[in-house]
Amino acid sequence: MPALRWAHDGRRDLEQLTDYSAIMVKREQINGKLGEYEHMFVKVRHNPFSVYMRFLAPNKLQGQEAIYVAGANDGKMSAHGTGIQRVVGTLQLEPTSFLAMRGNRYPITELGVLNLVNRLVEIGERDTQYGECEVKFYQGTKVEDRVCTCIEVMHPVPRRNFLFHIARIYIDDELNIPIRY
Repeated sequence: MPALRWAHDGRRDLEQLTDYSAIMVKREQINGKLGEYEHMFVKVRHNPFSVYMRFLAPNKLQGQEAIYVAGANDGKMSAHGTGIQRVVGTLQLEPTSFLAMRGNRYPITELGVLNLVNRLVEIGERDTQYGECEVKFYQGTKVEDRVCTCIEVMHPVPRRNFLFHIARIYIDDELNIPIRY
């Protein structure tokens, strides 16, 4: 419950932000295979929800771009590749289409810190009904040069009804936002 209280308070603070930019690093396991690290420059606006992203690494993705604006483009995102893919030009894609989701577990419509906090609250509230959850707070942890509080959530026995066995959320102490999950 203390983690959920933090998330509810933090969400109210995040809702006051109009936009932000960040370097996002992701590494996902898809179909049992752990992918490589991907680095992206992202800009997020809350109203209307909008995302711009440009891949910085790895080399095979570097330069690819995508943009999505809720309520525009018939709900489609615009994207273009690099190298041989550039010949195709800019594509209009459904955010959940096969091509848009290739190499991703989540669509561009779910990107952003506020969406992450909303998802964490949803999962946390669902998981509390089972009562098998241990939460620990670790003060003074670091992500790069940022001082954080790590919230570790563990389900002692892995079960199908849980999305994860162990999750660690790193909250930047100065900004009071999650910067690593």
